[in-house]
Amino acid sequence: MVVSDHVMPGKSGVELLTDLSVDTRFKHTKKVLLTGQATHQDTIVAINRARIERYFEKPWQANELREAVRQLVTEFVFDQGLDYAEWGEELAQDVVLARLSAR
Repeated sequence: MVVSDHVMPGKSGVELLTDLSVDTRFKHTKKVLLTGQATHQDTIVAINRARIERYFEKPWQANELREAVRQLVTEFVFDQGLDYAEWGEELAQDVVLARLSAR
């Protein structure tokens, strides 16, 4: 899981997340972009090239970001075939139920 701000020293969040998306070591990494200054074009690049899972404009709500991270981590656990029972209530229960009912 990588949560990146868009404005950073030396490299934008879109550039960082794009670099991660093409590096095979991070092919299963879930990516979230936080921004208050990205242009419409930056957003398109983030979605199409960086393959971000979520995008939050500032000011974002902490509870919404926390829930998005829980959902993405839960998806990762199932995508990787990990034992979801180990993680108990830390996982997003709606995602757990959806994944179990799809089996």
